[in-house]
Amino acid sequence: MATPPICLLDMQRVAYQITQAKPSVVSTWTTQKIASLTINEIQLLSSAQLAAFTTAQIGSLSAMEIGQLLTSQVAALTINGLGALTSSQIQGFENEDLAALKTSQLTALKTAQIAALTESQISSLTPSQVGALTASQIAAIETQDLAAMKASQIAGMTPAQVSGLTTAQIVAMTAEQVAALSTQAVAKLKTSQLAVLETADFAAMTAAQIAAFSSDQIQALTSGQIIAFTTDQMSGLSTAAVSALTTSQMVNLETADLQALTPVQIGALTTDLIACLTTDQIAALTQTQIMALTGPQIAALTSDQMDILSQSTYFDLLNKITV
Repeated sequence: MATPPICLLDMQRVAYQITQAKPSVVSTWTTQKIASLTINEIQLLSSAQLAAFTTAQIGSLSAMEIGQLLTSQVAALTINGLGALTSSQIQGFENEDLAALKTSQLTALKTAQIAALTESQISSLTPSQVGALTASQIAAIETQDLAAMKASQIAGMTPAQVSGLTTAQIVAMTAEQVAALSTQAVAKLKTSQLAVLETADFAAMTAAQIAAFSSDQIQALTSGQIIAFTTDQMSGLSTAAVSALTTSQMVNLETADLQALTPVQIGALTTDLIACLTTDQIAALTQTQIMALTGPQIAALTSDQMDILSQSTYFDLLNKITV
């Protein structure tokens, strides 16, 4: 059925009044008037008009109406206006509208509003937007939403943001996400965060990430986590990290990981670490590794450890001490 001429004229008149209203006049409209506007009429509002909305006027918009705002209108929302949005209104935003928010708008969102965002909305944020969020906003992201984030978004997180993640969020991260963390972010992981990382997460980390661990971080790892290291990861540890290994971690090193240590790393092991090696571990050392032992390390070898060595290696070590 065609729209009657009179109704059409009324619609045109209302549309004209809306487009011609000055922002100062728009800000005086009652919430009842705002609520009576149709979606088409709301979309007629200019950026300047929408920017003039009071928090009460913003609050009178339904989640559906929020979702139907044009991207240019969303970009015009003031910080106060955004801050007045309820959880249901926040969830009404289209993904492309969220992706268009300016940094100043995004960082103005309350933690409760961040927590209200859906998985789809969170995953729609650009890496630069994620990197601009405050540490408290990042910590407010729900675990299921964090687990749905793209690796590129995780890579955009700053060290301060990563350090502020809750242990529940760390647990929720996938191995792919953990592998996407920057080395700077890895270096800022707290010992409490490292403690809840799964062995699969460690196995997925790059050699560069493992190399970024500090001595304190290495010492906070469980034996199971150390065992999860690949040979490339072990050989990438700094000498400071290697020397920071605890005796319980050392005795649980697998043969392949022990053999992956470079001569420089072997030379960095403390005498306590050398003395705690099992006879099986001593037997697994390569000739190059054994000959990399320093004088104090050789002196720290127990009689049981020395007995495992071949006679030629035994005398080579003795000669190394006496030379």
